Amino acid sequence: MAGVEIEEDYLPDVMVDVSAGRAVGVNGINAMDCSVTGDNIELKVNTPFGWSRRPVAAFRRVPATRRYRVVLNGQSAGVYTSAELESGVALPAW
Repeated sequence: MAGVEIEEDYLPDVMVDVSAGRAVGVNGINAMDCSVTGDNIELKVNTPFGWSRRPVAAFRRVPATRRYRVVLNGQSAGVYTSAELESGVALPAW
């Protein structure tokens, strides 16, 4: 999926539409794959750039009554409430 580069405070580094099971990378991150199965959200991302901070992913259209385990490039990145996911989650370095 194509990414865009916009340096704005309102736009995180990865946008994930949980209901659609799709993600798009921003600011040099490539969202290679996204899948949502049960309570798991799996993302595969990469970037050709070095980062001085942890990239942030924001999740939209998240069912409010569930908690999700986020898996980043095959590694667990934590379990989050829908409110935490909507606010944005700092991803671990990869």
